[in-house]
Amino acid sequence: MNLNDSNFDTIENAIRLHQNGYLQEAEDIYTKILQKSPDNPDALHLMGVIFCQTDKNDMAVQYIKRAINFAPEAHYFNSLGLAYLRQGKTSEAKRHFEESLRQCPDADDVYNNLGQLFQSRGEIKNAIECFKSALKLNHTNIRYYSNLLLCLNYSIDIDKKTIFNECCNWEKLLDTNLTKYSNYKDESKNKQNFKIGYVSSDFCIHPVGFFIEAVLANHSNKFTTICYSGVTIPDKRTEKIKKLCNHWFDISQMNDFEIAKLIYEHGIDILVDLTGHFAQNYLMVFAQKPAPVQAHYLGYPNTTGLSQIDYRITDKFADSSDSQAYFSEELIFMPGSFLCYTPPDEKCEILDLPALKNGYITFGSFNNISKINDYVIDVYSEILKAVPDSKLIIKSKSFADLSTVNIFKDLFKKHQISENRIDFLGFDSNISNHLDQYNSIDISLDTFPYNGTTTTCESLWMGVPTITMAGDIHASRVGVSILNSAGLVDFIAASKKHYVDIAVNLSNNLDFLQKLRKALRNIVNTSALTNGKNFIKNLEDAYMLMWNKKYNT
Repeated sequence: MNLNDSNFDTIENAIRLHQNGYLQEAEDIYTKILQKSPDNPDALHLMGVIFCQTDKNDMAVQYIKRAINFAPEAHYFNSLGLAYLRQGKTSEAKRHFEESLRQCPDADDVYNNLGQLFQSRGEIKNAIECFKSALKLNHTNIRYYSNLLLCLNYSIDIDKKTIFNECCNWEKLLDTNLTKYSNYKDESKNKQNFKIGYVSSDFCIHPVGFFIEAVLANHSNKFTTICYSGVTIPDKRTEKIKKLCNHWFDISQMNDFEIAKLIYEHGIDILVDLTGHFAQNYLMVFAQKPAPVQAHYLGYPNTTGLSQIDYRITDKFADSSDSQAYFSEELIFMPGSFLCYTPPDEKCEILDLPALKNGYITFGSFNNISKINDYVIDVYSEILKAVPDSKLIIKSKSFADLSTVNIFKDLFKKHQISENRIDFLGFDSNISNHLDQYNSIDISLDTFPYNGTTTTCESLWMGVPTITMAGDIHASRVGVSILNSAGLVDFIAASKKHYVDIAVNLSNNLDFLQKLRKALRNIVNTSALTNGKNFIKNLEDAYMLMWNKKYNT
């Protein structure tokens, strides 16, 4: 079919292209339609959806609002809610999702979107209920179930056995007739060279992007690295990662079956999932077993529940041998941390301790707002009470919305913490500006039971010590792994009281904090946490162990 043929420029063809991932081609047709019919609500709406998918959210809002002016359809309100949610304007998003549900009470996708909204502003109980509502209406939707599983990790009320059982239940939704690959190209027991495939939609400015870089940059010649990228909006880190691997394949416009076939044809020996149950995951690819050995690494802090993933890479700090009972994958323990951090390219100066100028201590938490639960707020409040005149800075994209800020102000007020002691910062996409904001903090406070990862490493890199509290699950022990790797074990608390005591003691020793601030970057830079060459030896040994368990036992 000739794409230049005017007969091709129909809304039906544009939708077909749009659904198959050809966004630019679809956008071109929508543009032509709107040039002829500026009031076409379908074209306006779908153009807005494309802008939302390509992170042009201001344009998305404009186009979808115009569509609603001409035709106030339920699914238009849902799309507008998504555009507002991507902007961090959660109150506007909620209002439009609710209008969509008023018109169409059984819209499962709207409940799913509402769940993501509540999760984005830390209302985890409401988020869980919305995901469950979406599943009641569409009980076979594995994406909704993945969203629920991720959300469960943020809850302080759900134990690890329950999460494990739910993860295993997810696999039961998969088609039992799903084709599984076999007869792999090279299953030699004495292989000398291996093809390692890394699959992720997060090869970009994202936590996965920050931790996979050292892996790809340091692999030995014994391993050929192939990245299967689902990144839809590439950035400068995407380009950097692309140059570090041996081969790069864009899978963002392919379906799960096409991707699995491609991987199988490439003869990948060990296929590594970097996403788990996060959004835009490729677990359905792994369910088809396109590689003889499959593992999960980095992205998700729990079991995938997928029996076709053989192994999970972790370490003795993040998981104990007793943890195996709560993982469907066999745990492979690295001798040091399972993480290797690559410091940012941006040159950001470390300034003097803010308390020396301010006359008071400033605590900070730049973690995902979903991790700041009632227990975290209770502990943070106790610290603020114990350190006179101290302040707290919390940063999150959702704080661009005043209603979200007010929710958190009220939560702290319940603990007798006045709002003038807390500053709420919105998201800053500029990495240099983001890092510079650590210069306003004296001490970083980790979250629990879901620790920070990138934020902890960034904080240390910017000279700000991070206090973490060791829990009993992987998500609550990542901070333990990072601080052990950096040689900073004194900042690991064993209990709430210990956590508060560390914060108070540090606050009373400004000379120590100032000296530590000036030394921390060098401490991190010379520690195991950033030593990619040593790290890759351990990781490649882990890959060899997986292979030998499969073929030499």
